[in-house]
Amino acid sequence: LQARRCGREAGIQTEVEVFTTRPDTIFGATYLVLAPEHELIKNYELRIKNYGEVEKYIKKIKNKSDLERTDLNKDKTGVELKGIKAINPATKEEIPVWVADYVLPNYGTGAIMAVPAHDERDFEFAKKYELPIKQVVAPIRIDAKNPPREDKPTVIRRTIHGLVLNPKTGKILCLKWKQQPWTGFIVGGVDDGEDIVEAAKREIKEETGYTNLKLIRVLGGVVRGEYFAAHKDENRLAYTNAVLFELAGEEQEPISVEEQAKHEPIWLDPKTLNHDNFTCAELDLWFERLANDQERADSGYGAAINSDFLDNLETIEAKEAMIKWLEKNGLGRRQINWRLKDWVFSRQRYWGEPIPVIHCDKDGVVPVPEKDLPLTLPEVEHYEPSGTGESPLANITDWVNTTCPKCGGPAKRETNTMPQWAGSSWYYLRYCDPHNDQELIAKSKEKYWLGQSIACLPGEAGVDCYVGGAEHATRHLIYARFWHKFLRDINVVSGDEPFVKYRHVGLILAEDNRKMSKRWNNVINPDDIVISHGADALRVYEMFMGPFGEAIAWNTNGLSGARKFLEKVYKLKDKVSELKTATPAYAKLLHKTIKKVGADIEGFKFNTAISALMILLNKLNEEAVIDKEDFKRFLLILAPFAPHLAEELWQEQMSGESIFKQPWPEFDFTLAQDELINLVIQINGKLRDTIEAPADISEGAAKELALKSDKIIKWLDGKTPEQVIYVKGRLVNIVVK
Repeated sequence: LQARRCGREAGIQTEVEVFTTRPDTIFGATYLVLAPEHELIKNYELRIKNYGEVEKYIKKIKNKSDLERTDLNKDKTGVELKGIKAINPATKEEIPVWVADYVLPNYGTGAIMAVPAHDERDFEFAKKYELPIKQVVAPIRIDAKNPPREDKPTVIRRTIHGLVLNPKTGKILCLKWKQQPWTGFIVGGVDDGEDIVEAAKREIKEETGYTNLKLIRVLGGVVRGEYFAAHKDENRLAYTNAVLFELAGEEQEPISVEEQAKHEPIWLDPKTLNHDNFTCAELDLWFERLANDQERADSGYGAAINSDFLDNLETIEAKEAMIKWLEKNGLGRRQINWRLKDWVFSRQRYWGEPIPVIHCDKDGVVPVPEKDLPLTLPEVEHYEPSGTGESPLANITDWVNTTCPKCGGPAKRETNTMPQWAGSSWYYLRYCDPHNDQELIAKSKEKYWLGQSIACLPGEAGVDCYVGGAEHATRHLIYARFWHKFLRDINVVSGDEPFVKYRHVGLILAEDNRKMSKRWNNVINPDDIVISHGADALRVYEMFMGPFGEAIAWNTNGLSGARKFLEKVYKLKDKVSELKTATPAYAKLLHKTIKKVGADIEGFKFNTAISALMILLNKLNEEAVIDKEDFKRFLLILAPFAPHLAEELWQEQMSGESIFKQPWPEFDFTLAQDELINLVIQINGKLRDTIEAPADISEGAAKELALKSDKIIKWLDGKTPEQVIYVKGRLVNIVVK
């Protein structure tokens, strides 16, 4: 989004394009910051009262690199443009304009709306120069034990949590409720115009009697907690601050009979508190802020606060509402900016792709003739760094010194190489036709390997699936796509896109929850695991430890479970029989597992596939003997996860060709089908009930069942549905005005 602000002085207004990536936070803009290169600075030279100071500052930072300017760890500097102001279009407030080194001219428009409460760089800058910091997004926490209920009204409240630490014992003051199964912090409402610290003191006094308190600090900004308040029979959206006190004295005033009937004060060790034994949706945030007494920006998802018509809207909704408001009022527009930066071949290595050009004193830069391509690296025993900052190739004079293809005179080869994304941006094409010395890829090979596939939509083509980490999504994929579009334009490839779909792989963290690094001495060596537990146990554990796309911490103890699972599989061989002995219950579970494992593999849900195999294994262990054909099917669906064990048992039991030359087992659709399903009932797209129904329920029966539900009848409140939509085997959506 680009929003317009007006610089104003002496009645003169000049519109400037301003950039923001978080339109939901516009109400929190407390200053405008310009890149030193922004043309506004020069245009306003006569009106900027401290222009000499500004010009001196710009000259000082002129030679800083982009990396230095945007480094989060670097101290941010800037100068206010005195004499001009910007106008926040949402609040109509005048805000200061600064020039700062952490804004780049090619980011957005080079004029950035600064929201210090929700951006780390803006926050650091605002703290340094004592600029206002206004919170406009509250993090959201939902109480998992007492989540909001669909059938209950919702009340919005402004509340505080009073946290009182006893310095002698290290314990924290809490309340144990008598009529509800709750233990939590002291909580209460904040009256209109009431200071949150005074509100916290009042609640602590009313509910515990303690009055001798020493204020330590407010634990950061407001948080929105969502929960069902059983004592009021209503859902709460509670916008809460936590106020931390230290107990300065033991004296207590009497507590009212009404408060005594509700709860009693108790002192608890904060180290023992968690979401299982403590009632507080915001618990993790309060403790995180307790542990870190440094204020910081919160740039995450949340709900809008202090934002007029955006208040209570969650981030996605607030963004849309703000964009529409800006467009309606002619103050801004929705825009997507595409950026592709030139990459820098700065890390020079011998083994990078050599650049096929020759430098001649007479003819300048001359390309290597096509007949001499591909240009290959010289075979050498040593390729140490040059010591001059040049590529290691600079030291190999026999290769560097050559003749100019144009004039025949002495010349030198280019010694820089392309060690980053260059070759890997098109190697998926070369793999399809690696020995072709006439072209990058033959048309027939490209059509065979990269043509229409089962994973493609009509007209699509390309690699079926690309798997990579975050750095691939933000770097390699961008360049590979750029190369592919270029190759398409010159008719080397036919498809529009290089890859049909992308799967993000999560990072495996060390046991200390940090990224594995030699620096931290927390790296897990897979060779050691193979020796201690076996390669298959390592594979099974890695795939079972969590969802494919999420970051998961390594836990060596988890390997034992994977090893025991495989040991149980190995023991099954003693139960295999030629007799057809499978029970109906086992046969049904087997076919459901074949269906699920196949679908989970395609969906990269390896952890749930292994879970299904474990359930099937337990059922197999209950069988007196195992049918040989059933055991064969089990090994086939186990093989992708534990290939070595599956192959060994296959050869021992089945003989013949490798298990990996066998087709994937088919499942009986009737046996694999669930007998019952949870049919979701919605009204205008919102969940209102869930009903257990036969898996093969007809459309008419599903609609009839939904409309007879007591909950649905209550929600409809006599209204006649305009339309009833049935999604087979999943849901019924009732549309009403």
